[in-house]
Amino acid sequence: MVKRSFAARPASVSLERMREIAAGPDFTVRVDGTNVIWFGGTREADPEDARLYAAALLAAAEKAERRLQEQRQERKLARAAAIDAGPSEKSWLDERIWHSTSTAAEYAGMSSTTIVKALQSGELTGVQRTRNARWRIHRDELEAWLSGSTSGRVATDSWGRPKKRR
Repeated sequence: MVKRSFAARPASVSLERMREIAAGPDFTVRVDGTNVIWFGGTREADPEDARLYAAALLAAAEKAERRLQEQRQERKLARAAAIDAGPSEKSWLDERIWHSTSTAAEYAGMSSTTIVKALQSGELTGVQRTRNARWRIHRDELEAWLSGSTSGRVATDSWGRPKKRR
């Protein structure tokens, strides 16, 4: 078995040429960063074929990475647009009395992390039956928090009952 190592050069390889290379002598190409290790098979393969094949692999990997970055940017912009849009206009959200953190975030037009932080800091009142249970937020509490009128509210225990003063 022949083993050769070389740096891959950026190249554009046509599909027909790739098929010719694939139909030619057998070899295996391993891409390691920008270095390419070429292993010849039972027959002697042309190193230029391996170099072209490796360059095509690197070009495909770079194209996939660029597309992944574009998709991440699109998702980031979509999240920002959803937050900027403000409260949701979906009627089923208006009909709900109790919200989870995700539906409350959708209703309020903000991220669920913001809702959870407000619950944990006490800015927003919600119900959590056990320590690790999901938060439930009453629609009236959410609307009061969104409007900024949080004064005069009664703190509740984990069952939603008013807390006793000590």
